[in-house]
Amino acid sequence: MLEKGQIIPLKYKDRSFRAIVIDPDGLGYNKPTIGLGYRAMSRHTDVPLTTLVKRVVELTGEEEGEQTAGRVLRLPSGSEFSVVEIKGNDNNTYQVIEASDWVDLARDWAKKPGKLGVKAKNGLIDFLAWFAAEGLYAEAYTFLKETY
Repeated sequence: MLEKGQIIPLKYKDRSFRAIVIDPDGLGYNKPTIGLGYRAMSRHTDVPLTTLVKRVVELTGEEEGEQTAGRVLRLPSGSEFSVVEIKGNDNNTYQVIEASDWVDLARDWAKKPGKLGVKAKNGLIDFLAWFAAEGLYAEAYTFLKETY
């Protein structure tokens, strides 16, 4: 049984991640939402860790008529992605972004890179290509073998 804050080592084809369970039932019963931290995404996209961290802003009070609070990672396009602070079962506190948001974040940032360097922009594009191809195979294996 999964629990909030559980660290999960994932190997997705030729890449390794350490993910953390945000909500054990976030996508339905026993279907967790998982988060990935800045270091993992920096390593897999070539976006410098400092660039990711500098883009995180604290929302307080009211913005555009809505009550807001918490942290978001804000991109040059203006898109914002929620940052979740969660205590892991290893007693460390992590700041993560939900895994599917990383795909949207990479797509958005590759389209409107702002001052992002060429290496990082190419890293985002390569990450998306890898993720899409591997995701297709995961679906195919699940259908064909009823497992991945």
